[in-house]
Amino acid sequence: MNRKSVMICGALILWFSAALAEAHSVYIFAFPENSQICTNSYFGAKNKVRNGRVSMATSSGEVLATAQTDEEGNACFAPPESSQDLIFTVEAGDGHRAEFKLPASDIESGGLFESDKEPVGHGEAAGLTYSACAGGLTGDDLRQALSPIMRKLAEMESAQNSRVNLKDIIGGLGWIIGLAGAGLWAAGRKNMEKP
Repeated sequence: MNRKSVMICGALILWFSAALAEAHSVYIFAFPENSQICTNSYFGAKNKVRNGRVSMATSSGEVLATAQTDEEGNACFAPPESSQDLIFTVEAGDGHRAEFKLPASDIESGGLFESDKEPVGHGEAAGLTYSACAGGLTGDDLRQALSPIMRKLAEMESAQNSRVNLKDIIGGLGWIIGLAGAGLWAAGRKNMEKP
């Protein structure tokens, strides 16, 4: 087999092994839902992490709680006593591990730290009644209605952060071309030194 065939086979093997590794990556995202903070964990091909260990920790690393994922990759936690940034980590076995940072602002917008039995809106200040302004909805009603949207946004953020983009592809091709060029230069130099 000549040198060119070996290089082509090597490049193909590297390319396919990278694709297999990406398909087996693990991902996690977290979102406030009702009175809990829930997570969803999955592998690159959207296979759910079953019986994975999920931990909820502070940004300083103090583990507040742990849970095990169900058959759908979900795990839920009671919120901490105070509003703070949280780090959720899933360990799916065989060294597969992923993290997701849930900012305190997302938790607060989920309404886990406010008393919200009062109707939403400031219509009375403008001379309107709550029923005319917000239909008499409470914060709990809005949170329940917006919960699926917040979950989808958290899932999209996690997918966006884990996606390979054009910059990564061009950078990888640059490395391959650079290493191939260095190898060809070394081979050419070796041929020039021979009498």
